[in-house]
Amino acid sequence: MQNTAGLNNQTNQPNGFYYHLITAVLSLQHVIILFIGIAITPAMLAEIYNLPPPETHHLIFMTTVGAGLATLIQPYRAAGLGLGMPMFMGTSGAFMSCAHAAISLGGFPFFCSLALLASPFQIIFSYGIRFLRQILTPTVGGVIIMLAMVGLLKDSLITWVGQGPPDGQSGLLNILVGMITISVMILVEWLGRDRLRPWSLFLGLSAGILAEILIGDIDFSQVGTAAWLGLPPMKWPEFSFDISNPGHWATYFTFIISVQVTSIKYVGDAMALQKVMHPGQKRTDFNAIQGGLYSNSISMILTSFFGGMPPSSHSPNIPLMEMTGIASRRVAVLSALILIVLICSPKTAYLLDAIPGEVMGAVGVVLVAHLFSTGVRMIAAELDHKNGVIAGLSLCFGLIAENDMFYPEAFPEFIRPISTNGFAVGGLVAVLLTILTRLSIKHFLIFFLEPSPDQLVKIRDKVSTFTSGAGMSLRNSNYLELACEEIFVHALGEFERENIKGLIRFKMYRQNKQIQVEISFGSRLDTDLDHNCNANMNACEMKEEELQNLGLMLLSKIIKKITHQNMGKYTYLCFSLPLN
Repeated sequence: MQNTAGLNNQTNQPNGFYYHLITAVLSLQHVIILFIGIAITPAMLAEIYNLPPPETHHLIFMTTVGAGLATLIQPYRAAGLGLGMPMFMGTSGAFMSCAHAAISLGGFPFFCSLALLASPFQIIFSYGIRFLRQILTPTVGGVIIMLAMVGLLKDSLITWVGQGPPDGQSGLLNILVGMITISVMILVEWLGRDRLRPWSLFLGLSAGILAEILIGDIDFSQVGTAAWLGLPPMKWPEFSFDISNPGHWATYFTFIISVQVTSIKYVGDAMALQKVMHPGQKRTDFNAIQGGLYSNSISMILTSFFGGMPPSSHSPNIPLMEMTGIASRRVAVLSALILIVLICSPKTAYLLDAIPGEVMGAVGVVLVAHLFSTGVRMIAAELDHKNGVIAGLSLCFGLIAENDMFYPEAFPEFIRPISTNGFAVGGLVAVLLTILTRLSIKHFLIFFLEPSPDQLVKIRDKVSTFTSGAGMSLRNSNYLELACEEIFVHALGEFERENIKGLIRFKMYRQNKQIQVEISFGSRLDTDLDHNCNANMNACEMKEEELQNLGLMLLSKIIKKITHQNMGKYTYLCFSLPLN
C-alpha cells in the first residue's frame, strides 16, 4: 500500500489476514462514500423529471459503472494515460443545472447527446494544460476544493435532516446519533495509533448504527427480501440535437462550461491528492494530472455514449485518505470493483440504503472539515494580498450563485445553468482574477538563448537591460545575473548529456517587491532542482555528485523560492528574487 502514515514501509507493512482485512474495510469505507455521491445525482434527476423506472435504473446503473471503470484506470500510468494515484471518480453536481435545462428542452435523449458532444472538450483542456500552468494555481485549486466543500456540506445536512426537520424528541435523538458518529470518528483519528486510525470511518458508522438499533429506528427488512442480482433493461439511449434551434446551442454551451469546470475541479482534487500522498512535496506533477484528465476524458465519452452522467473526481474520498493515513492503489482498485458489483446487486444496494441519514450526514460533516483543511492549506501555500482577495471574491461569488438568491430573474433562462452553478461561477471568477493579475504586470522581458556556454555574455546583457529599466540596485542586479547563469549552466549539462537541441526561453518580470523568473525549454530536466536547492548539504562532507550541486546550494541562499515542473517534454524552472 502507498500511504501517508507509514503503513507502506517495509518494516511495518501488515501481512496475511490483517492486511487483507484492512484493505477490505478501507475499500468498503470508500465505497460507502462513493456510492452515495454517485447515486444521489442521477436519482434526484430522475425523481424531479419523473423518469420511468427502467430509464431511472439505466441512468443510475450506467453512471455508477462509468464511475467505477474511471476509478480503475486512474491509479496507474501507461502511454501518457492515468493519474498514477488513487483518484476516486464519481459524478459532479456541476452537471445538474445543465441537465435540468437539457431534459426540460429535449428530454433524456437530448441530455445524452449534449453530454456526449461536450465530453471531448476535456481532451482539449488536458492538451492545453501546460499553457494554463500559471492560471491553475494552488489558489484556484483551493477555491474549487472549498466550493466542493460547500456542496458537500449542503448534501450532508439534507441527508442528516431528511425531508424536513423532525420535531421534539425525535430531532434530539437524531442530533445525538449524529454527534456520537462524529465523536467516535474524531477520537479514533486523533487518539488512535496507525493500526486503529484507518478504521475511523468504519467505527464511526458502526457506533451510529448501533445507536440507531438501540433506539429502534432502523429497518433492514428490504435487505432480506431483495434479489442478489438484478440488472436494468439494457436499452441503447436515443440521441437528438437540432442544429437550427438556438436553445439547443445555448444548452450545449452550458455543458461545455460544466465540462471545463469539472476539469478545473479535477486539477484541484489532483493537487490536493498529491499533497495528501506527498506532504513535503512542493512541486505539482502536471504530467500526472494531464494523464489523469486524458483518462477521464475517455471515461466521460464512453459513459455518456451508453446513457450515464459523465464521471468526475469525487472530492470526499480525498479527506478520507488523509483521515485514515492511507492512499492505496490496491484500495482504489478493490473499491471500484466492489462498486461495479454493488450496482449489480439490489441486496447490497438496499444494505447501504438502510444506513440512517443522520449517520451518513454526520460522516459527511467530518469529511467537509477535512476538505476545508485541504483547501486552506492549498491557498496558504502562496498566500499574499492579491491571492487572498482572489480566494475571497471567488468563494463569495460561488456561494452567491449556489444560493440562487441574487436577482434570480435578472438572467436569461438559457444562462441559468451557469449563473446558478457555484462551481462554474466561483471557478471562473478565480480564473479570471488570476488572469487579471498576470495582465497587470508592467515591466517584463522575454528572450531566447541557444544552449551554448558563449551565451552567458548575452545573459549579462539582458539582465543588465532589465534591471536598469526596473530600477534595481547593483546588488540585486548581480544576484539576478548569478541566479540566471547558475540555472543556465545546470541546464547545459543536461542538454549535453542527452544531446538535446533547442532554445532556452527566459522570462522575467517585477511583481511587488520581488523579481519572478521563468526558464523553460523543450526537454525534460529530470534532476529534482527545487529539492537540490533546498537540500541541507554539509560542504565538508560532500560527495562528488553533491559538489556538482554546490552552485545550486549557494543559489538557494539568494533566491526565495524555486519550483521545477516537467510537463510532457517541457521543463519549467521558476524562482523568485526578493528585492532589498
